[in-house]
Amino acid sequence: MAEVERKRLAVIDGKSVFYRGYYAMPNLSTKDGTPTGGVFGFATMALEVIRRLKPDYVAVAWDKPKPTFAPVLRSTPNTKLAANQRHPIFMNKFQSCTNCSTRLAGRCTS
Repeated sequence: MAEVERKRLAVIDGKSVFYRGYYAMPNLSTKDGTPTGGVFGFATMALEVIRRLKPDYVAVAWDKPKPTFAPVLRSTPNTKLAANQRHPIFMNKFQSCTNCSTRLAGRCTS
């Protein structure tokens, strides 16, 4: 029987990686003060996944814009996510991350 070539898929949790980048580099911004740490962190981590794993396919998963489990988190003490979920800085940067992930798509093809 012929051996089947296995393909590798990398799945990135876009919102989680964005938050991680934002909080890792909160003071990174453009000349006009627009925060860019989340987008930079997202791009850096996505490129690192591609470099290390050399996947055949990459998928970036984003949370739905509608509330999901946020009401449960709001009732949980010491949860930063609930307070930051609707922060305006985050909302207008997610589009930058989705644009970035679209441009990175060509990196996985040979």
